[in-house]
Amino acid sequence: MEKYIGNKLKEKRKHNNYTIAVLSSKTGLSESLISRVEKGNVVPSINTLRKIAQGLDVSITEFFKEEIDLKEEKIVVRKEERKKLVVPGSNTIYEILTPNLNQKIELLKVELGPYCEEENLIQLGHEEEECAFVIEGEVEFNFDNEYVRLTEGDCVCLNRDLLKKVKNVTSENAHIILAVAH
Repeated sequence: MEKYIGNKLKEKRKHNNYTIAVLSSKTGLSESLISRVEKGNVVPSINTLRKIAQGLDVSITEFFKEEIDLKEEKIVVRKEERKKLVVPGSNTIYEILTPNLNQKIELLKVELGPYCEEENLIQLGHEEEECAFVIEGEVEFNFDNEYVRLTEGDCVCLNRDLLKKVKNVTSENAHIILAVAH
């Protein structure tokens, strides 16, 4: 997965005619870190991927997209075929639910481990509309120090300018579906 993300990063950077130095200045990340991500020597954090995506003016999902064979384009994603993104040093796992990430809507299943708190819940882009639907557990969203607690079946539209943290407030895993419209 690290090599795949690195190759995609290099491809997008070159497509924009950016040097590593230019991308570094656009993202605030060191040239060394960007180079190590491109080479697949380091697993980037969600926050790092988000900064890179914003610097390249693409959705974070661009780093997970595969080339589409139009003859075999998938419309179904089986549970065992989902791509997973595990956040290093966190109890959060993301599963990509949409078949090819080239849709006008993208779905992610987010698993928050017990009492897990995420300051940087994955952000797929910077101009999309997003909603979170709690399918299991109890999750607290901190919108600029206004706390909203959601339980199974509750839904919230996300304002990324205000969203500070997302926290599983129980001793069991919590599951959220993130829907992102482009």
